[in-house]
Amino acid sequence: KALNKLADKLPFGLEVDISNVGVPALLNGQPTHAELQALILSKLPAEKISKLLKIQSKYKAQVIHPLDDLLDEIGLKPRFPKSSLQLVTLYNTLADFDADEEEWLRYAAHLALMLNLKVKNAPLSYDQREAALLSLIPVARPEFIQDIEDNKSR
Repeated sequence: KALNKLADKLPFGLEVDISNVGVPALLNGQPTHAELQALILSKLPAEKISKLLKIQSKYKAQVIHPLDDLLDEIGLKPRFPKSSLQLVTLYNTLADFDADEEEWLRYAAHLALMLNLKVKNAPLSYDQREAALLSLIPVARPEFIQDIEDNKSR
């Protein structure tokens, strides 16, 4: 009983960890979807949102102009960092976004997490998750995204 009381007082809150290669994992819990969504939409630090929205650097030149055209109208034009390594985030900072724009980016990060989440004994592979998502969207995926071979960058 004493050990349980101690454990209840320790900070074992749910966390999202994103590896150096951009693979997200959940630490310290097995949340419901609603709990995970609440974490991402309201509590996840902006730097982790940025990390969830990374692509391989080799695709930056391929996507920069189409994403600008697609997202500029709603204020979500990507803001790439000046320098990049193997992976580059689409949004180096969230500081310049208003509350509505940041909320859209948090939804995008939630989607990226759901597609890329590292899960032991996952019921669906990445390809199956992506196919399930695409089956729910009534418009075709843009060709510039279709041409990206790396699934984590799509």
